[in-house]
Amino acid sequence: MDSSNIQGPSVSKRRVASRTRKNRKSRSGRSRPKTKSKAKKRVPKKEVVEEESSPGPMDHQLIERIILRNTMGDDAETLRGDLERLQERGTRFEGMSPSDEDKYEYGRRYTFDKDNIYQPRANIPWRQTKAFKKNKETLMDMHRRDYERTKEKQLIKGSEVAPYPSPINVEDDILQNSFMPEYLYIPEERLLMKDEEEQYREGNKLLYGDETPPELYKLTEEEMDVNSEDAYLHTPEERKELVDHYNKIHTLRVDKEVLKDELSDGGNIEEFYEKKIKYYENPTILGCMKLKEMLDNDPSLYQDKKFAATYITPCRDNKLLTEVFINNFDNVLPDFIMPPHVHIKDYLTAASQSLDNRKKYSDGRKMHETKYFTPFILKTLLKILEEMGLYVHRDPFYFRGRNRFPGDKTYLITPCNSFHMLALNFKYMKKDKDVFVKRENISIEHNKYEAEGVYIKSLGIDGIDALKHVLDKLEEEYNTLVMRGYIPEDEQVDIEQTKRFFILLLMGVVPAHSEYDEYYRKSMFILGDRINKSASKAFTEITRHRSGVPDIRDYNKVTNRNDGELKKRELKDTDMAHYENILEVDKFKRELMKDFKELHTTYLNRRDGRTGARSFTPEEYFDYYSEYYF
Repeated sequence: MDSSNIQGPSVSKRRVASRTRKNRKSRSGRSRPKTKSKAKKRVPKKEVVEEESSPGPMDHQLIERIILRNTMGDDAETLRGDLERLQERGTRFEGMSPSDEDKYEYGRRYTFDKDNIYQPRANIPWRQTKAFKKNKETLMDMHRRDYERTKEKQLIKGSEVAPYPSPINVEDDILQNSFMPEYLYIPEERLLMKDEEEQYREGNKLLYGDETPPELYKLTEEEMDVNSEDAYLHTPEERKELVDHYNKIHTLRVDKEVLKDELSDGGNIEEFYEKKIKYYENPTILGCMKLKEMLDNDPSLYQDKKFAATYITPCRDNKLLTEVFINNFDNVLPDFIMPPHVHIKDYLTAASQSLDNRKKYSDGRKMHETKYFTPFILKTLLKILEEMGLYVHRDPFYFRGRNRFPGDKTYLITPCNSFHMLALNFKYMKKDKDVFVKRENISIEHNKYEAEGVYIKSLGIDGIDALKHVLDKLEEEYNTLVMRGYIPEDEQVDIEQTKRFFILLLMGVVPAHSEYDEYYRKSMFILGDRINKSASKAFTEITRHRSGVPDIRDYNKVTNRNDGELKKRELKDTDMAHYENILEVDKFKRELMKDFKELHTTYLNRRDGRTGARSFTPEEYFDYYSEYYF
């Protein structure tokens, strides 16, 4: 797969067929005619050109995108296209407003009118609606004149005058505020005010002055009969047009609000896409694992120099692989930073040695099982963290032992002695400002964290840069100790592996010791439950708006379904946009959950020497309730 063979996706690949006897034969259905015809000048037969796909090299970009999907999870180009379509969708409403606001409002009311009447908030008798339609023009004129008369009086008094309402609000006022006389639609024998018609005629003289007041027409006996269509102000055709107009404009408004909506982390959907693109455009830890397996099966992938330089080399070079781990920590969503909430020294000590498997050299020195954290490295790392202002051994104000928090609603975690909080510092810290992290963005097992959030103090450096500084300083100090002979040869480690192991500890993907194995599983279950609840609510609210959902009281125990009548509930454009964004974010979180479950079980199987049939699978290991099934 040489880069010299790259062709654009629009270039057709054509193969010229050889001039064999077979190719010179006539096609079926076009046999030579048997009748004599005038001889024609013989011309050389053209070569047959087949437009079929070429068996030659495939397009470089296509191969790369397929490989990236199979290894890294997605490719950045697809995501950039999704972002462009989202932005184009959101700009379709710019400079545009409903051609008729009343038309939009009519459509909204007809869409969510449970009682099949014009105005859902008031139980307007159908005869009243019918009488209004019969006298609409006159009643609207009377209402206008009454407004002008009242306006004149208020101006004389020096009072502020409200602008004249829109037509739809005028209709509401006429139908709901006793502006419309009852004698028009109530039978005479049931009228409480027998002289109401005469009073209205006298009142109209004040409105019209020297003009002849228009006539108001009562419903006839025939018109008093019940007719379902009389409940509506518009015909079925008009109602359909109004509802379609509402749905169209509402969709455009939602598309616009999608881009403005604020997510739980304070960002917007465009920033979320940028984060997603950044995550997938770089090699990931799991992606490197899968890529290695693919390379073992197909070494020809090395031939593509561009692909090899971008993805293969970072995954196989010892130092560059550490950068992959750092970038993975930096680019992953904060929800997936789930190390245990335990003392930093205790947790790193657990990674440094195993009390159950402690051995000794012949000279009596302790032999630690771990190949990443020796006591020298542990002591050096704690010193570096403390000097940077990230770690404090005793913290009477912030943290008092394992799984214990003060009762404050918020508190400072810089410095801290919780390994979970240390990871949050590396994830959230900003060089130019203090950062507040909400409770819902902190993934702690069993929601033992009761505060509203935490403050991360600025140390004049971004969190990811602080992590890089810690790792660089650790390497420098370690190499100095080795050079000076303080670390025996049999206790020396691959410092790059140690750095990568530390990053895995910060992410929670690998536990420091087997006693912490259950923590990540439970934390992942809690996160998955939170994502499912969030997505379920968003999906239900959107569905209830668009098509309606049955009342929960209509649940059928026999069919295990809600078989009742569908009931709609209006969802404002801003709320609809927010729920659509929630579904998009939760979709990505589900993808990450699948990847990190696989990554976690892979490391556990490696650590415990499980292979083949003895290995865990993510489906088995993360089936949190499986222990209760048997």
